[in-house]
Amino acid sequence: MVFQTTGPDFMLLKADYLKLFLLINLFSCAINTASAASEGVCPKRQNDKVQQIDIFDGKPEELAYLAPDDDRTSPNIYTLSDIYKEGRIVTIRCKYDSGFVHDVELKNKVKQCRFYRNKSGNSKLICK
Repeated sequence: MVFQTTGPDFMLLKADYLKLFLLINLFSCAINTASAASEGVCPKRQNDKVQQIDIFDGKPEELAYLAPDDDRTSPNIYTLSDIYKEGRIVTIRCKYDSGFVHDVELKNKVKQCRFYRNKSGNSKLICK
């Protein structure tokens, strides 16, 4: 079998490979996002623990920090459903031990988020 490396057929072949490459990368990102969501909102970073989270009503630049619900029976729970009812979004700022900061916009509606730290010091934010 002989492959032609010039001409209009080759250009079409290159374009098809580019589309396939982009589609595979898009699919890979979707899988990574879904697995990160099932394990927690903040993406895992190798050898870098989540130190702190900030939750914002809107974008972090707007400085609308949210405080956890203070009912003494369920610390570190954030009720968020009213933000979505008003047509706004929630942004989570993940701060890591290394100083790295990653913002995650929760565009899909969630009722609440819960932040907790296990005995080994690992932090996790779960939103449902």
